[in-house]
Amino acid sequence: MSQKKQVIKKVGSAKRRKYDSAWKKEEIKKIEEELKMPYLTSWERSAKKEGKKEGLKEGLKEGLKEGLKEGKLETAKRMLLDDISIEKVIKYTGLTEKEVKALMN
Repeated sequence: MSQKKQVIKKVGSAKRRKYDSAWKKEEIKKIEEELKMPYLTSWERSAKKEGKKEGLKEGLKEGLKEGLKEGKLETAKRMLLDDISIEKVIKYTGLTEKEVKALMN
């Protein structure tokens, strides 16, 4: 027995109408989304997949870069709290003087 039939058996007629209405709306949304998608040739599908891969790779690279920067900033904050000189903080973190001074404010 399908999942829909099992649910329908369990609920009363008023609830069944609500369920059917919601189920139909979901199905209509799926069909509308499928109709919006243009037909793609195998070459276009391949190019689309390649584009997604490239975008993901670029996003991961950018995320890693941002994460490393945040790590350096956190390290610099801790160094400054331990009264380590600005020059040493710059030397060991690779941050600019401007970035280190911004952390002090």
